[in-house]
Amino acid sequence: MQGITFTQNTPLYEFAQDFLVGGVGAAGRFNGSLGHPAYFERGDGAYLWGVDGHRYLDFNLSHGATILGHNHPALRRAVEKVLDMGLICGCETEYTARLAQQICEIIPCAERVRYLPSGTEVTLVALRLARALTQRPKVLKFEGHFHGMHELIYYGPRHILTDEVRFSKGTPLTAGVPEEFGDFVTIVPWNDAAAFDQAVDREGSEIAAVIMEPVCYNSGCIPADPGFLAHVREVTARQGIVLIFDEILSGFRTGVDCMQGYYGITPDLCTLAKAVANGVPIAILAGKTGIMDELAPLGAVSQSGTYSGHQFGVLAALATLEELGQPSFYPHIRALADRLYDGLNQLFAKHGLPGRVQGLGARFGIYFGIDKPVHNYQEAVKLDTEMMHRFVRDCFQRDIYFQTIGHAIGHSGLSGAHSLEDVDWAMEQFDAVLAGMVR
Repeated sequence: MQGITFTQNTPLYEFAQDFLVGGVGAAGRFNGSLGHPAYFERGDGAYLWGVDGHRYLDFNLSHGATILGHNHPALRRAVEKVLDMGLICGCETEYTARLAQQICEIIPCAERVRYLPSGTEVTLVALRLARALTQRPKVLKFEGHFHGMHELIYYGPRHILTDEVRFSKGTPLTAGVPEEFGDFVTIVPWNDAAAFDQAVDREGSEIAAVIMEPVCYNSGCIPADPGFLAHVREVTARQGIVLIFDEILSGFRTGVDCMQGYYGITPDLCTLAKAVANGVPIAILAGKTGIMDELAPLGAVSQSGTYSGHQFGVLAALATLEELGQPSFYPHIRALADRLYDGLNQLFAKHGLPGRVQGLGARFGIYFGIDKPVHNYQEAVKLDTEMMHRFVRDCFQRDIYFQTIGHAIGHSGLSGAHSLEDVDWAMEQFDAVLAGMVR
């Protein structure tokens, strides 16, 4: 490495490919629009600096984790405190209990808490817990919702959903998983109460849990239609099905009570990660006492891990929640969101380009080629992939960073570190980019 001056593309990407699979430490870091990963050396506030020292306004924000902004002083103090504690690991501290207390005070469904290292692990345990409680084998999920890459839930529909048959068994979304595992997963379209009812009518006695993103940010930003969550809550309660809100991505976008508070619908369990600790790894399972007490050591459901509730994540989460609880935080987010989402939609109209922004709170999706509201995954996948990729590439050339994967249905966001001036400057760049796309 001595003597090499790394730039954004080469030779760092070439160098990385000799040692990292695909040149990246995780598949989601490959930017599908750029055709390579973007490499950064540091972040501060709303900005990232590339390995060549170039500064970018960041609308990815660690895939949604960095809600306060990069290098936040409260997070630095939290991490330094863990270092001062001696990096103790695999044991309990006062802070482990204090964070659980705060979660129980602000999250509607939270009466008990358990920690895990990652989002994939926390949804796995949530589903295991639901199956143990109900003694039922199946799980119902919604098309386009993402709940981790494990064998209990990483599935898409096995057949095309029709007006006659509106639900499907699952087919694996990754190689290496037997098709038979998908027999235990039922998939229905998002925001389709009739399809949901059809699936529950036929399979309700076998369904242990319904798991959902209450706002499907993993397909851009698709909120729940009015009344849909209340209907699902009523049906699951009547059928004895555990309702799980996966708030790993939706959590803390509109308030500290997450989408449970925003919609006024309380699930039985919820999962939290990403923004809860501003990018420091931690995942949280929270829920009703009667369900959570099925976990060991009180119950028969196994869950533990050396890095579960690591003090880095615990103290970072305590610091993050204190910042999110400041009276000015969410009004600032709403002001940024109103200016960005309305402004970008106006630019689509100004340039005569089909496209729309859907956003709720601190996170949004851009749908090129679509000029009407998006209600489900099948509508979202009709976006113009090539237009989206060009937009991201041209923004990158103008010092704005978006992250997309191959099919370009990405989610982007705002942080507390973004300013109205940042948004206004970004709007000028978006205006120029869209004008160039028209030409």
